[in-house]
Amino acid sequence: MFTKVTHVGIVVKDIEDALELYTEVLGIGAPEMRMDLSELGFKNAMLRVGDFGIELMQTTSTDPNHEFNKFLDKQGEGVYHLCVTVDDLDAHVRSLKENGAEVLEVPASPSVGARRAFVKRRSAKGVLIEMFDQKEYGRLQGGH
Repeated sequence: MFTKVTHVGIVVKDIEDALELYTEVLGIGAPEMRMDLSELGFKNAMLRVGDFGIELMQTTSTDPNHEFNKFLDKQGEGVYHLCVTVDDLDAHVRSLKENGAEVLEVPASPSVGARRAFVKRRSAKGVLIEMFDQKEYGRLQGGH
């Protein structure tokens, strides 16, 4: 079962331009975190509105087949994914697959630090859903 919607991920062409818009024009506070995830082909900045996050993501990959480049080419900047926590990631993934959903499981990496899974867009009415186990996500967030 979903336990929380944690953040929305937005792919942008220029993260500095997007940060200026979100912080100075829209009035959202400074990013609480910025990361260069070049090994994954992007960099990001996480903004907070209460306990909800807005993750701005800019590709650093020149590969036209990188997911963010394909996304930008197909539809331009915009919402890329919705992130949720679930009470039991393994059980949730198993249930989704049993019910015909396409799910990609991703092991923990040094840059992310927790296992996660993605429900593919074609199984979720066009929305990419990123899922973390609530206990693992809580450790990433320092117990939040």
